[in-house]
Amino acid sequence: MAHERNHLETASPQSRLSIESQFDVLVLQNPDGLVLLDKGGAVLFANESAHRLLGNGAKGLSAGSVLELPAELLESGEQAIVARGPSGLALDYRLKPVQWDGKPAYLLCVRDVTRDLRRVKHLEKLERRGRLIVAQAAEGIVVVQDGLVKFHNPMVRRVTGYSEKELQEIPARTLIHPEDTALIDSFQEVLMANPESPATYITRIVTKGGETLWVEVKATRIEWQSRPAALCFFTDVSNRVQAEQDRMLLATAVEQAVEAIVVTDPQGRVQYVNSAFERLTGFTRGEVLGRSPQILYGGETHRDAYDQMWAALEQERTWSGRFQNQRKDGTVYEEDLMVSPVFDERRQLTNYVILKRDVTAQVNLERALRNAQRMESMGTLASGIAHDFNNSLALILGRCELGISTLPKEHPGVAQFESIYRAGQRAAGVVKQILVFCRQAEQEKKPLIIALIVKEAVELLRSALPKNIEIQTDIDKTGGRVLSDPAQIHQVVMNLCTNAFHAMGERGGVLAISLKDVEMDRHVYVDAGELHPGPYMLLTVSDTGSGMDRATVQRIFDPFFTTKEPDEGTGLGLATVHGIVTGCGGAIQVRTARGAGTTFDVYFPRSAEKEIVDRPVPQDTLAGTEHVLVVDDDADFVEMYHSLLSQHGYQVTTFTRGTDALECFRNNAAMFDVIITDHIMPGMSGLELAKRLLEIRPDIPILLSTGLGRQDSRTSVAEAGIRERLFKPTPLPQLIAAIRRAVGKPAK
Repeated sequence: MAHERNHLETASPQSRLSIESQFDVLVLQNPDGLVLLDKGGAVLFANESAHRLLGNGAKGLSAGSVLELPAELLESGEQAIVARGPSGLALDYRLKPVQWDGKPAYLLCVRDVTRDLRRVKHLEKLERRGRLIVAQAAEGIVVVQDGLVKFHNPMVRRVTGYSEKELQEIPARTLIHPEDTALIDSFQEVLMANPESPATYITRIVTKGGETLWVEVKATRIEWQSRPAALCFFTDVSNRVQAEQDRMLLATAVEQAVEAIVVTDPQGRVQYVNSAFERLTGFTRGEVLGRSPQILYGGETHRDAYDQMWAALEQERTWSGRFQNQRKDGTVYEEDLMVSPVFDERRQLTNYVILKRDVTAQVNLERALRNAQRMESMGTLASGIAHDFNNSLALILGRCELGISTLPKEHPGVAQFESIYRAGQRAAGVVKQILVFCRQAEQEKKPLIIALIVKEAVELLRSALPKNIEIQTDIDKTGGRVLSDPAQIHQVVMNLCTNAFHAMGERGGVLAISLKDVEMDRHVYVDAGELHPGPYMLLTVSDTGSGMDRATVQRIFDPFFTTKEPDEGTGLGLATVHGIVTGCGGAIQVRTARGAGTTFDVYFPRSAEKEIVDRPVPQDTLAGTEHVLVVDDDADFVEMYHSLLSQHGYQVTTFTRGTDALECFRNNAAMFDVIITDHIMPGMSGLELAKRLLEIRPDIPILLSTGLGRQDSRTSVAEAGIRERLFKPTPLPQLIAAIRRAVGKPAK
């Protein structure tokens, strides 16, 4: 190696060690192979790396040996190629002409680039793979710069319908829905201003065909060709958005549904309730979440209903039925509900869904209809009984009056007749209550300030009730009027208060009576009758007595139903109240519970008519001389009328058949002054007879005597030309007063 270093020995002896060290580091220890060749290619010098990279096995490179080089390196000029070396490695050959000892030579530099080539190939492979991924990506990939699409993958073309050339020529905002462009612009401004703030948002794009799609965009800032740009990945989420919209629509519908909806877990704990549930029960969501629906249990639902429900659910069946439950404030309501189990895809129970509908109004309506039908049937039966009973009572009372007027006052029989007469009047009162209950008793309705009647009834009660009953009143005296019969309003107050007294019994208590104006703003079915929107007078009678259960309340308006002892009442009191109130177009609501007292709310429709004040006409005597024609199918009845009227100076002609009376009148029409005819007769009714008589003599006054008392016959009576109706039993003074009115002559 000394020869190779001759030209380096030009420095001073002091620097020789330093030069040798540098030669050793720069040449001998160089990782690249260094070979000095003469013009013919013979080796003049080679370092260790050259021996390793170019040597042939253990021999390496010997001085003077000819090195076989790739043909490309033998061309004139500086050359650089990459080729396989003798050892199979990829070598980077670099050949440069130099001068050595004044002669042309070559310096060959050889570097192992096998690893670099592998890295390049790997990068090329990655690049090809990346291009393939981008090309086949399920997401649309877009690079937007200066508002233009600088790059896009095939998915963008598939989604938008635009061709590759069209996408390169149109602004990026062309793809955005017009209503969303402002939103996108704001996102772009933020993205460009802050590279560290990637944006994710959902927006709408418009395809070439005009279809609107929802896409989720993930945008980040990048450098594209040394300038800022936005790299956007977008995915078509139209189905997801539609599903979300459907879910929101369903959620809105569930939340705004009229029916209450409850979702529980498999153990029955509440997980969700809608707003209708809160309105129905009075409980808020926070009060029921995590709890059992048993907090609503109440009312009178039988345990069997719950057992049937769970039996159906255990068999994975939907169950529906009706429960009576309790609101937060303790009020009982009726509900129809449907309970359905919910399963996942593996048929595992996940939830129960409960649909509840408030049917309280419907149940009340059904109950009211049943009550109406039952009372209509009872009324029909009572009407028929009352007709026959009234006829018998009329005969009994008439005979008593005849006996009393015939016998001397000191005769022992007079007292007996008077006793029978009083008993007959009490019986007539019972019949009248029955007819009032079935709304077939005549009511002389007129505008009344009922506050005065209520006050009068209360004053009577104060003197009649024991001292352990405290009476509290709150009566509005502003003058609200109702259209009714004053005697019947008085009867309503007395009957309700009497019942309250019996409910409190010997313990005593508080009897509260109030009267006030109210407005109903909706249609309501209550325990007795129905209320339409409008103004009402509300009479409230409440007690602190024993109260009633629901089963009793449902029967209290039935005639002859009573919870009192046999000697305490007939069971007609509330039936009569029901008939009077509903006959006025009103209704009754009962509020009670066992052990909690009872309150009756009685609604009377207010009337705008002015009050009519009765002015009684004094009657000094009932005697007369007119000729009266009496027609009744009961022979005893016409004979009684004949005797009674004859005693007071009247001429009386009687018939038991309408056809006979008509024939007589046809031949002697001028001789009669007034006619009294029964209503219901075989062959020819009283109405038909009246029409036939008036055809003969239109001015003849006719009185109709009836035991029915139906109000619905008033129109037919007026059409028949009848002057007045008389309801059996008719006391003699009333009968003769009616005759005096009919003939147009005051009582003498």
